Amino acid sequence: MPQKARPVFYVITLLLPLLILAGIEGALRLISFGHEIPLVIESDSFPGYSQPNPTYIQRYFPLPEMAPAVSPDTVFFRTDKAPGSIRIVIQGGSTAAGFPYGRWGSLQGMLDQRFKRLYPTQDIEIINTAMSSINSYTLLDSVDEVLDLQPDLVLIYAGHNEFLGVMGVGSAFAAKGGRSLTLLWLALRDVRLVQLLERIFASVTQAVQPDPDDQRTLMSRIAREKVIPTDSELYHAGIDQFRGNLALILERYQQAGVPVIIGTLASNEQDQPPFDSVAVAGGSENGLDSDPDNDRSSPLGTVAADFYRAGLKAAREGDNDTAKNMFIMARDNDTLRFRAPSVFNDLIREQVSLGHAQLADVEGYLRADTSDGIIGKRHMLEHLHPTPRGYFLLAEAFVDAITASGVIKAVPERFSRERAWREIPLTETDRILARYKIARLTSNYPFVPLNTAAPPPFPSGSFAKDMAAKRAQGGNWVETQQRLLQHYQESNRPDKAAVIAAMLSEALPGRAQPRHAAGQLYRLANDLDLSLFYHRRAVRYEPDNVRYRLALAQTEYQLGRYADAVASLDAVLRM
Repeated sequence: MPQKARPVFYVITLLLPLLILAGIEGALRLISFGHEIPLVIESDSFPGYSQPNPTYIQRYFPLPEMAPAVSPDTVFFRTDKAPGSIRIVIQGGSTAAGFPYGRWGSLQGMLDQRFKRLYPTQDIEIINTAMSSINSYTLLDSVDEVLDLQPDLVLIYAGHNEFLGVMGVGSAFAAKGGRSLTLLWLALRDVRLVQLLERIFASVTQAVQPDPDDQRTLMSRIAREKVIPTDSELYHAGIDQFRGNLALILERYQQAGVPVIIGTLASNEQDQPPFDSVAVAGGSENGLDSDPDNDRSSPLGTVAADFYRAGLKAAREGDNDTAKNMFIMARDNDTLRFRAPSVFNDLIREQVSLGHAQLADVEGYLRADTSDGIIGKRHMLEHLHPTPRGYFLLAEAFVDAITASGVIKAVPERFSRERAWREIPLTETDRILARYKIARLTSNYPFVPLNTAAPPPFPSGSFAKDMAAKRAQGGNWVETQQRLLQHYQESNRPDKAAVIAAMLSEALPGRAQPRHAAGQLYRLANDLDLSLFYHRRAVRYEPDNVRYRLALAQTEYQLGRYADAVASLDAVLRM
């Protein structure tokens, strides 16, 4: 080979594999192989609106049928952010998503309700992208798409799924090869050749896929590494995963100039025995002896169980400080890690102290609402999903952090926390359905030993229970709400009917009639402030509707806002 031709030969030799790979990639895209699954999609039902993608979790699996059946709640928001509006995006796992209550009991639902009172004239849009089983990898992977939504503020409540969530270090859905390879895979995930190799690998290894006849809960299926002892390699990998991913998430938001408020994590300490003790117990009802003074007669012998017994004993003796510390040690040493250890809150506070985020002290707010500083069944339904009271206080921690942040420039109206608690946006039907979901969850592993309990039957006997049963069976939410609305109107309960109408108005974007109906019902219930809120929204969507403007004028007059009422009537006369 001539001397001058050798460099060209070397260049071709180096480029040829790349050209072949690029050709394969182009061919795969040409035949529409593979997919790109975005965080949000445009709504088919409401032009001009978007929603979190219900198939988003499939982004992290070679085949759709391999993904767990989880999705973000259906929340519609304007595709184009309105001028002058405040847009808040929520990220996190099942607690941020509001399990088992859904949107209305979630951080989003509680904030929406609170802001109607605090900032009634401010246009505040809250987008909740949270869903069950995800952790900091998914949050990190979606940062750019969250930024595309032009948020004024991002709220994060996450950390409980670092060990056993999707891509968690001990999960049945774990990524392969450690954090560095997982981050590389996330960066290359949309490459079609990578997706092809994933599918081949999945078929060759016969990767486990969900069985449609499997009645176990996601929680019972997800625990691959059932034992992750404190100070083990997996334990430290989970900590490093959370520390590193959280730092990257906050760094990217900070570089984009978007403020972040992150919440400390809370879980059930007093009324949730360590999960590893349940696994050892075999047939024990709660995984521990009923006598907390009997320290050595239990067959369990796990470190977490020993701490938990010590906590029960101290609580009986009135030594609250010792009880609290023992319960925390029991949680932190529970080797079946469905609850985040205390070190995660240390990592969150470390990022806050570095100025990378602002803090919402959720754990502190829950402790302050107890008589002994110990979080238990008053605030937690099982191991970590809050009760209505728990969700309310979780949201209050964020409310106070948001008002202190200055993101919302308007001065908040005076409205007490006690009044806000009395009007949380949860119906009787929501609560009944939530209790059923929790009963089903806790009748399965890891709350009881494997194959020891059957799922509970759904309760019946009242209209609210019947409606909850329909929803549990997959009934249409809008139709169920409309039946509830009719029922409460016929029962002469405008207060309950108003709440249902308000929910419908929030779920059906861009429509004036549901907002007008909510305004009328709130006026009948003698809640003129919320009546004004919804009548204003109805007029915003249909400014030329005389009936809506007259209803607004009437509410303004009843509130003593005479100048506003005259202006509304003048607008009617001009029309």
